[in-house]
Amino acid sequence: MKVIDVYDANSNLRCHGQNVFDTTRTYLRRFPAEYSACLEYNLKTLELIKVDKIDNDFMTARYNTDENIIEFKTSSALGHEMFHVASNDMVNKQYAFETRLNIEMGLIEGMTEYLYMDAYNLIRPSSYDFEVFTVMMLDHIPGIFKPYFVPSCRGLIGLFPVRKHIYGLLYSLETYNRVMIDYLASIYTDENVLVDLEEYVDAYKYTLANLINIELSIEKNPAKLKRYRDRCLDLLNTSWMHDTMQNTYPDYFEYSERYVTKRIKEKR
Repeated sequence: MKVIDVYDANSNLRCHGQNVFDTTRTYLRRFPAEYSACLEYNLKTLELIKVDKIDNDFMTARYNTDENIIEFKTSSALGHEMFHVASNDMVNKQYAFETRLNIEMGLIEGMTEYLYMDAYNLIRPSSYDFEVFTVMMLDHIPGIFKPYFVPSCRGLIGLFPVRKHIYGLLYSLETYNRVMIDYLASIYTDENVLVDLEEYVDAYKYTLANLINIELSIEKNPAKLKRYRDRCLDLLNTSWMHDTMQNTYPDYFEYSERYVTKRIKEKR
């Protein structure tokens, strides 16, 4: 691992980078050994470059999957980025479950932040709140993280009995992610970024619908479906989800409660 600090050659960045690497490696020991292969390979050539500015002012770090380089403004952002490193198969040029359709980044970012939270025992996301919620509603599916650490789009799609539901989820969550980035850019930059909040709300609703469709295609037990519904609403009612949605879709929870309860009851 190579650390380049363009401001202070005597900083402790190398030590901090090593600590983040050790935490990620320790966390991955919970999984089969093949889940660690990308991380171990990439750390041999990974470069950490401290910078003063990244394209979007609200971004604190960025991982270049082609060059195996992390650019970062603050070292606290390295934990999240290290999971991007762990999901990048540079040998086969496959990043997580990315495809040529370019509809996967919403779920990839959600999974990255979810795993980062789990590894560091965090109680709320530092970003990608709704994307993390989506992963939390999928984390009970056996093998859900394998296509991330052992990169394969087919591996992800094959986990779901109805393909249109997972493709729909990928597309709607990608749309949500893109519009949210535009929204943040409109706040943190001087650029005149147009934000379509109607598209944002629709993406939220379609993502929720696809999550419920996925669960109903997998689970038929009424008691388990009720637990799924309760967990879904409990997560949507957390302070971090309220903080995320209050300025963009303040009625999100009322809508979600009605929709999720109705769909689950219909199938019981």
